[in-house]
Amino acid sequence: MAKEKAIHVVAPAFNDDQKAAIQRIESICVAEAVAFSCSRVFAREQPMPTQYADGIFHAITSGIVEATCVLGIVDNPGDAEVLARNPDAGTAWALGYAFALQVPVYLFTRQARTAKLDVMIALGSKGVIYGWEDLCEWISGIGKPEPWQGRIR
Repeated sequence: MAKEKAIHVVAPAFNDDQKAAIQRIESICVAEAVAFSCSRVFAREQPMPTQYADGIFHAITSGIVEATCVLGIVDNPGDAEVLARNPDAGTAWALGYAFALQVPVYLFTRQARTAKLDVMIALGSKGVIYGWEDLCEWISGIGKPEPWQGRIR
């Protein structure tokens, strides 16, 4: 019997837009009865106290191990031509960890299909989901991610 879809989201959660995107994905998963996990911690102190760091690391690694797939948010709102120009180090690490464990990695962006993306992130993914409508279809099992066809940087 196939395992039910369980999505672990990896993304930076440093500003309101990033947090809202994660919350919206969670809401879509809840509406579609799809398991959702994410290590987001919204009440951050800078620098991050060690007790938060340990919990975040464990939440990310265990969430990836338990997931049937990982969804990485690779938006770069400051530049419509380049996705993840300087990818969040934690997000990039988590995507690589999932890839190494052979957990399928998918990417989500609200930016144009022609934008540039880091070669390791692009080629380490099974496909890219463009926009909220496509994401809803993918989560519900209707839509299929597209292979990366944008430019590589």
